[in-house]
Amino acid sequence: MDRMALSAASAQTPEALSALTKGLRVLTSFSDQRLALGNKEIADLTGLPKSTISRLTYTLAALGYLRYESSSARYSLTPHVLTVAKPILRRGASLRGLLHPLLREHADRYEVAAGLGTAKEGGAIYLDACLGRGANGLGFKIGGRLPLATSAMGRALFAAMTDGDRQRCVEQIEADFQRDVASRMIEGLYRAVDEVQRVGFCTCEGELTESIRGIGVPLRIKQGNLVFALNCGGRKSVVAAERLMRVVGPATVALANRIASHDLTLPGRY
Repeated sequence: MDRMALSAASAQTPEALSALTKGLRVLTSFSDQRLALGNKEIADLTGLPKSTISRLTYTLAALGYLRYESSSARYSLTPHVLTVAKPILRRGASLRGLLHPLLREHADRYEVAAGLGTAKEGGAIYLDACLGRGANGLGFKIGGRLPLATSAMGRALFAAMTDGDRQRCVEQIEADFQRDVASRMIEGLYRAVDEVQRVGFCTCEGELTESIRGIGVPLRIKQGNLVFALNCGGRKSVVAAERLMRVVGPATVALANRIASHDLTLPGRY
């Protein structure tokens, strides 16, 4: 962060930062399955009071990030939100173009679903997804979101984070979930950190979807200090746990090392 950004950040009051966090939670309530939402629905999804949501949606609409439909009393996102994500989307698209052939080959060779993702809004998002033979019907797609704590990709991203970023993720989980649920999630995340340190990849055995198992591998790109992750997996009936651990996991670590060692020069500047 440059000096001007540091000065700006230090000038923010806790109240302003809290309002920003809440506003972002409102925006991330929307998804492919939730294109339009009313204030009560957003309140239920975020856990924030409806009176707070009413103020936030009014402000976000005034700023151009939300559109209000009076006939349904619901809000929807506007294209204006893309101005915030444009640099990340451009970076992701560039990386996808370079890595897609490698990911395609990997998925076909090991007959798994293979994905490339990055951290976004407290979770993970697919930048690319390739389905090898035997992995059809899993529903993985570009732009699809995954939870941080219960997905192989999310856990791999957590393992690649700085201690400060990990702590912020933990605090958000503690705020969003009941104590026992949050405890299990956090335990799984730190178990993934240990796995990555020991063998280079972390595992997920049915936590996201009971019928699916997978592994995740952090992928660090030196240029711009970027952090991504690769994941591989499939249905338990097709992808044996032993093969995933002994063959697919180490092969995916080798792929990540191969990509990182080339110090990729991506189009655009970071």
